[in-house]
Amino acid sequence: MLKKISFIILVVLLIGMLVSSVFAASDTVTVLGVWTGAEAEAFQKMMAPFEAETGIKVEFTGTRDLPAVLTTQVEAGNPPDVSALPNPGQMIEFARAGKLVDLSTFMDMDVLQSDYSPTWLDLGTYKGKLNGVFISADLKSLVWYNPKAFAAAGYTVPTTWEEMIALSDKMVADGKTPWAIG
Repeated sequence: MLKKISFIILVVLLIGMLVSSVFAASDTVTVLGVWTGAEAEAFQKMMAPFEAETGIKVEFTGTRDLPAVLTTQVEAGNPPDVSALPNPGQMIEFARAGKLVDLSTFMDMDVLQSDYSPTWLDLGTYKGKLNGVFISADLKSLVWYNPKAFAAAGYTVPTTWEEMIALSDKMVADGKTPWAIG
């Protein structure tokens, strides 16, 4: 439970940073996240101080199918103002398509750089633009790969850490992204 509360607090802080800077002229900010039921109610309660302080109403939509819902909204030209993405892969897809805002154009980068390690900020950066700020990470698995695609690319399964690093470097040189986090 404490982990969930900490996660929600971090999301609130992130949203506070985003919406207070970007959406100050707006009356409403739309937020899409994975929380439903009691989690969504807790999130809404945590938004009350932000709403009271800024006068901005937070309209939250929760879904357990966030990647599909968000993709549909983005493709329809009606994305939320803020979304709590479950992994960086989808953020990169949206960044490649030019669908995200460069946060460095309105957020205080000195504050972000003092609060987050460079590696953490790199997770949300694509082609030099900070498109997201990740607030948590979970180890969902160790290393997963598609054996057929792996073999077709001519890669050999590494058996040492040094071989893993060499393989990663080769994949990057081949224009591939060897790792996904989230």
